[in-house]
Amino acid sequence: YFLGKDEVKYHAKKSLWTHLIPYLIFGIGIAGSGLLGMNDISHAGPFLIATYAVTFLVAIYFFIWNIVKGIKVFSE
Repeated sequence: YFLGKDEVKYHAKKSLWTHLIPYLIFGIGIAGSGLLGMNDISHAGPFLIATYAVTFLVAIYFFIWNIVKGIKVFSE
């Protein structure tokens, strides 16, 4: 990202964000379940499971997305 040419920087920046988004979702979900757990622990459990599920689905989506975009870039 930092050493590449303009076209490489463009693709590297997009790839960096698609790798960071699942971690951001996970961090926000964990923080949210922690805040819910401070009031009542029974509310934190389902929210924590939902956080894991959404993070997993988003990570799989972006994993496949990056493979498809990588193939498109290499084929150009």
